[in-house]
Amino acid sequence: MEKSFSRINIIKNINNKSNKNDNKKNKIEDKENDKMRSLLRKQLEKNDIKENTIKTYISVLMNLKGDMGYNKNDIRFIFDKEGIEKTIKNRPLTSKRTIYNSILNILKKTKEDELKTYYYNKMLKDKETYETKEKDNKKTKQQEEKWGDLTYDKLLKIPELIKNDLMKIKKKDKTYQFYILSLFLYKHKILGRNELSSFIITNKKNDIMDNKNYLYIQKNKITMFYNDYKNVDSLGKKEVELDDNLRNELIDFIKNRTSLTDTNYLFYNINKDKPYDNKRFTELIQSLHKKYINKKLSINDLRHIKSIWIEKTFKTYNEKEREHKNLLHSYNTGLLYVKN
Repeated sequence: MEKSFSRINIIKNINNKSNKNDNKKNKIEDKENDKMRSLLRKQLEKNDIKENTIKTYISVLMNLKGDMGYNKNDIRFIFDKEGIEKTIKNRPLTSKRTIYNSILNILKKTKEDELKTYYYNKMLKDKETYETKEKDNKKTKQQEEKWGDLTYDKLLKIPELIKNDLMKIKKKDKTYQFYILSLFLYKHKILGRNELSSFIITNKKNDIMDNKNYLYIQKNKITMFYNDYKNVDSLGKKEVELDDNLRNELIDFIKNRTSLTDTNYLFYNINKDKPYDNKRFTELIQSLHKKYINKKLSINDLRHIKSIWIEKTFKTYNEKEREHKNLLHSYNTGLLYVKN
């Protein structure tokens, strides 16, 4: 067991059928994007924020920059207030708030006080609007269209649907990843946010650092170390042992994946040969649900649907509080997720 998971040493070249010129162009774009990410990271690391939060802000700002059509590798796009407002005008209030917060963290150690005040006031206004709507406990029109009468009980059947597909096909790479992802979404005790994309596989306890998330493999058990997630300061770090069924499925998945990649990340974007960022991981979750229930659900949608299920299924305060903590938020926060 120790040898199997210390380092994956079977690497195969994945056959890429894309045009060589496209490959060259993609490599140049990736290199330029990496430069921009490094620039953003350097600015964000000046603040006292967690690694997962830094990754989220980088992903948000890279997407915003691309959506604005801004090609230069500098942060001047955040000075284009009109361009940003035009780009994010129709986005959900929570998305806008994350964008403003990302920008504010870039500006935090600068002397751009006027710009900081502008974005802070925009964020505050959207926060107040959001909280007013949340108190009504009504589904938005978008949520109504997206969820409809979808229940959590129906979602629980998704892993079995994917497993049936696995038995029918030969090329199992993406479907296998869908299957393992579905097990973590629906058969695992914890349903957090996108921190699943950040888990690193190790079989050495000494490798585990306080500020990163790990999947620790031992001879007869696998433990997940939640060291870096949104509410870690209030809820604390968590160690969660996988049940036997999920543990066995996961070990088979890792062994089968060794022929494709040398990564130690639990979920890995093989096509891009890099870990998933928040946007790509959200797209992975959405594509899974689009394929199996014809709805592009995000992790946020799942948290809403499960919160509604918790309120309907459990009777006592203690039971509900316990279940909401497994969503890595407080009971009071969980009630904001419940929509009628």
